[in-house]
Amino acid sequence: MKATTCIRKNWLLWLASIALLGNGSGCGVFRKNMDKEMIGEYAFQFPSGGIEVLELRKDSTYQHTFHEEIESYRSGKEPAYQSTGTWEYNGERFAFRPWQDFAPSGNPVSLVLPPLHRSSLLMYGQGWYPAKNDRPAYFVMDRDYDYIFIKVDDRNEVLK
Repeated sequence: MKATTCIRKNWLLWLASIALLGNGSGCGVFRKNMDKEMIGEYAFQFPSGGIEVLELRKDSTYQHTFHEEIESYRSGKEPAYQSTGTWEYNGERFAFRPWQDFAPSGNPVSLVLPPLHRSSLLMYGQGWYPAKNDRPAYFVMDRDYDYIFIKVDDRNEVLK
């Protein structure tokens, strides 16, 4: 009787593990929860005038850049800082690996150059919002400090 109970418990644990991995809540790439509208370029302008840009790609990679002035960004000049990595989204959180911090406290007034490098950035809660009415899609790094990236359709029109 005791052996049967043990086998049943192990089987239930195994079944629960498979269910968790199968629904996308485990580790790994979260592609099935990715919204096609997420893909693209997002920009944030620091009070100092610098532009931080985050480009999310559909292959789960990203490019993260910093331009010291908006004209450098608009004209497509080489950024002052650039990094690439992978991103994941599961409907509840974003994960960026690796990550460079330009505002490590979440406050964009405290711009840090050169950026601080971290192994990853995990963002919990709703961080991405789709376009609605006349508002473009946007990405929230820290709502308390208005550290919000706006989706870019035209570099010449962004942040005007």
